[in-house]
Amino acid sequence: MKTIAVTLMKNPYRVIVGSGILRALGTQARRLSIGTAAFVVTNARLKKKFGAAVSRALCGAGFSVKFCAVPEGGESK
Repeated sequence: MKTIAVTLMKNPYRVIVGSGILRALGTQARRLSIGTAAFVVTNARLKKKFGAAVSRALCGAGFSVKFCAVPEGGESK
């Protein structure tokens, strides 16, 4: 697992990348201490492929999870 700092003038943040890190999603989200409700914005293709694993990881860490699927592409951003 590797952490990359995104340095911005306003609201800098960290991005965590690595093989198999989806299992650590819940633990990493808990470290943020921002509540226990997760709202995941994705597209239908990614939800089908990763939705169950995302839900498992977040629910396992005590989050309630809701998904919102938006169309793929730049128009949805």
